[in-house]
Amino acid sequence: MATLAPRRSRTSLSIEPAFVALGALVAAGVALRVVLIADYRPAVFSNADSARYIHFALEPPGLLNDPFGPTGYSAFLRFAHWIDPHVGFTIVLQHLLGVCAALLLYGTVRRLGCPRWPALIAPAVLLLSGDQVYVEHTLLTEAAFIPLLSGGLYCVARATSSPRRRAWWLAGGGALLTAAALVRTVGLVLLPIVLVWLLLSARARWTLRLRAALPAAAAMVVVIGAYAAVVAAQDGQSGLTDLGGWNSYARAAPFAQCGKFDPPAGTEALCETTPPAHRPGTLFYLWKQGSPARQAFGGPPRQNALVGRFGRAALVNQPFDYVKTVAHETERFVNPKAAPGPLSGAGPFRIDLRSPGIEALVNRMVDRLYRPTALHVHSGVKTFRDYEKHWRLAGMVPAALLALSLAGALAGLGRTRRGAALFAAIGVALIVFPAATLLYIDRYGLPAMAMLGAGAALGTAALGARISSRAAPG
Repeated sequence: MATLAPRRSRTSLSIEPAFVALGALVAAGVALRVVLIADYRPAVFSNADSARYIHFALEPPGLLNDPFGPTGYSAFLRFAHWIDPHVGFTIVLQHLLGVCAALLLYGTVRRLGCPRWPALIAPAVLLLSGDQVYVEHTLLTEAAFIPLLSGGLYCVARATSSPRRRAWWLAGGGALLTAAALVRTVGLVLLPIVLVWLLLSARARWTLRLRAALPAAAAMVVVIGAYAAVVAAQDGQSGLTDLGGWNSYARAAPFAQCGKFDPPAGTEALCETTPPAHRPGTLFYLWKQGSPARQAFGGPPRQNALVGRFGRAALVNQPFDYVKTVAHETERFVNPKAAPGPLSGAGPFRIDLRSPGIEALVNRMVDRLYRPTALHVHSGVKTFRDYEKHWRLAGMVPAALLALSLAGALAGLGRTRRGAALFAAIGVALIVFPAATLLYIDRYGLPAMAMLGAGAALGTAALGARISSRAAPG
């Protein structure tokens, strides 16, 4: 009698539908990026900040002399240039990092207890956002900031899900999060948020909680300390505090009224008689020649401490005006039409919005410092333009992500509730902190959108757990 071969179970051959959905999301995200790479080569050159980053990455006086921001992104550009001196390589690398960031966020929420289906919200936001694909296709800090942030949070989540090598995962998370702060200064405010979350989320005695957060805190101190030491040794500028005074002045100037406070000695020239309702926005006071501070002291970073005293005096003595201004700017995250006025920051990215002068400047720098290249924008880019226009993550989408994150953190249940609280806090900080210290623009909302996508995934799971617990008998 012949022996029948054992039949394979269907289960062993089946593929989890959620994995198929994740693969479809990744394929769609890759397709968007391929379309843009093919039809808009080698990169978008229409952002003036790109010229600054290239200059400090590849020209004297070098990485450590940019007073307008930390050197992290310029260091990334130098590293990519060292691997391959074609600017197209840097752009492809940024697109790959964007896809990796999406997968890291998926892994993060899964490590924090989120089921597979709601976890798909986290990568979908990054993979399908036209604005995210745009920022990866140009030389702007978000292309490195978001992957570093995602990697750091994955390490933290990995440490909380397994006791094995916990200290190393926490140290890696602290180092990556601090590296993100050296790309964009707003990352500094996220460090204490993560440390507080580690302390509060651990269910143990306070001594053990402190030990749980110590590796992450130590890594943060080491990275910041090493950066500060290198800057000091090179007699450079950290970019973390060199313009703090000018930023405070520019934040306060649109509403500052010297009749409500005594301007510090030496800053009387900064007082204005123009009613606040008729004044230009923050960027005027920082960059335009008509700015009272630029007329009195020259451009930044000159007299940084002095103009900072004026700004802080206005913020302290006009707290209601300050809070009102910050609230109005942060509203732009869910309502792009709430833009305060002229010179208050750029609107959303548009692939068809080009600046010939800036393009020519950036292209000349690329030809001089990279392998020479010509800008080619083919008619096929209209496909991406239409996608970007009709599928922009604006209005109800960010509002829903924020609502789900907060609702899960406040009313959810279980481990996913703690994860939702972490990402909700990070997302809100990424929205409010820029508006509170200088200004909010749509570009700054992209990292917040990514974090709130993860928060919405965890919030959905936490709310589902709450509903299930109430529906359960007994």
